[in-house]
Amino acid sequence: MIDQTLDEILKLAREADLEKLMNRALYEKDPSKQAVFKSLYDYALDERQRKVIQRKHFVR
Repeated sequence: MIDQTLDEILKLAREADLEKLMNRALYEKDPSKQAVFKSLYDYALDERQRKVIQRKHFVR
């Protein structure tokens, strides 16, 4: 149950607009919620960067 819920949350984060996630992290008044939005933003950004780095023609 918990794993399924977490997988759904992470899927939503991967599909979310990064700008909206960052705005929620920046303007959330509740520090706990702010930390969650920041973590979701970092996760989504990391996943997108990982896909770009794995491209055949990516140059480091």
